Parts: sequence; structure tokens; C-alpha cells
Amino acid sequence: MSTFDDAGPFSDVPIDDVRLTNAPLVTVLAQLRFPGSLGVLLGDDPVARFAGAFADEGYPLIERGQQMSLELSPQGVKTVPAGNLWSMLTADRRWQVSLTPEFVTLTTGSYSHRDDFLERLVRVVDVLSTALPVPGVSRVGYRYINRVPGLTGEQIQPLVRGALHGGLAVPEGGAHLHASVSESTFSFDPSDGPAGVRDGLLARWGHLQPGVVLDPTVPPVDEVSWVLDIDAFRHADIPFDREAVAAHVREMSVRAYRFFRWAVTDAFLDRFGRES
Repeated sequence: MSTFDDAGPFSDVPIDDVRLTNAPLVTVLAQLRFPGSLGVLLGDDPVARFAGAFADEGYPLIERGQQMSLELSPQGVKTVPAGNLWSMLTADRRWQVSLTPEFVTLTTGSYSHRDDFLERLVRVVDVLSTALPVPGVSRVGYRYINRVPGLTGEQIQPLVRGALHGGLAVPEGGAHLHASVSESTFSFDPSDGPAGVRDGLLARWGHLQPGVVLDPTVPPVDEVSWVLDIDAFRHADIPFDREAVAAHVREMSVRAYRFFRWAVTDAFLDRFGRES
């Protein structure tokens, strides 16, 4: 009988959810991308339209920001503004709903478990679906960003699978490992799923120096860290309602979690408070 370790993260071998009392999660987010743009529906100022509804759902704080994109110029790569982004936050700022004409994102640094997160996400869908004739969703994504700070490469190695050691596995001798970052993108055979569905998973991991991050939205730390960033996504024509969105996002959350479970060892689970 094949085990999960042998079969790999993209197999059908079942695994149990393991809750960690001290999980090293920095951020968990789900994003729903709209087909085309909601610019005409949102207008120039979406605050008045959504402020009251999101306040009733426990997001009383509202902030306006800028989306940023990368632009290649003769002077090199630079970041440039890419439109307004409105964020609705809980009073403790632990949960955030970000809305643009292209997408809505639910983000938290206080993740407890999948069911709680999905229930909050479907309430966001409910608010938007009653306020706007949203045409549907063209892409869903579910992302876990884990960070283990303060450990040396030698201390990290027993916590993660050898396939993720990267530069950590190279004997240093007289050298010192400054950084080791890996990125892998996986796609899935469309014939294995419903017509019109394209799935993928992007995983990034590595050993970083103090002040260095893989994603600019994640605050840096002043010590070395090991990061595992997993983003499972699906391109499909999805109705904008709670049942459809929840089903697709749940599938992506499970896929991302399976990769996480395959990437880390029992020593990792024990270190971060595996619940019996």
C-alpha cells in the first residue's frame, strides 16, 4: 500500500488534518479574480457602496491604497501604481478584505482552521453579491505563507523534506550560506478534471537573511528565516455564489495543505505543537 510520503503531495493518498497550536503561519489568503473588470460597476468610489455592509460583517475600518505592478524600462525594473485598492479591516486588524475592480481578497495573520476561514470568505461573497451584479469568478487562489525565524540551516534540515533543502544541503566548509531560494510551478492535466478547468500550484521556499522577504506584502524580520510559500490556484468559469466559490476554494486549500504536509517532517509538526 502506497504511503503519502511515497506517493507525493499530488496523489490521492488520504491524510488527516493536523492542527498546530503554534503554527508558523505569517499569512493565509484567498483571492477571487473577476472576469474582465468591475470598474464600471464599482465606479470611482466604492467606499460608500460597501462601507456599511462590511461594517455589519465586522470590518469597520476602511483604508485606501495603491496596487503596484512591475514595469520594465531602460533603467531597469521598477514598481509603478496600478490602480486603487480598498481595504476593509476588523477592529484588531487581524482580518482584511481587499477590493479592486479586478479581484477581492480575504487575508489574515490569525488563521485557526480551514472551516472558519471559508465561512468568513463566503460572507464576503454574500456582501458583494447583494451589492453588485458580479458576473462570476475566473480564478480562485488559496495561499499559505509559513516562516520559521531564528534557526540555522543545520537546525532547519530535520524539519523539512530533503527535496526542499536546496543550498542547506551543501557542506559549507570554509564558506557560509548567505541565501538559498527555490521556486517550482506545477500544472495539472486538464483531462483529469471538469472541462474548462486549469489548475496549478506555485511553491517558493528558502533560507533568507534578516530583512529579506519573498513577498513585499509580508513584513520582514530582523533575523534569518526559512520560508515556505504555497499558492494553489484554479482558472475556471465559476458562478459568484457562496456554494460554488466555497467548493472551489476548499479544493485549492486542501491541495495547498497537502503540499505543506508533504514538505515538512514529523519533527516540524511536533516542534510547532501537533495536537493529538
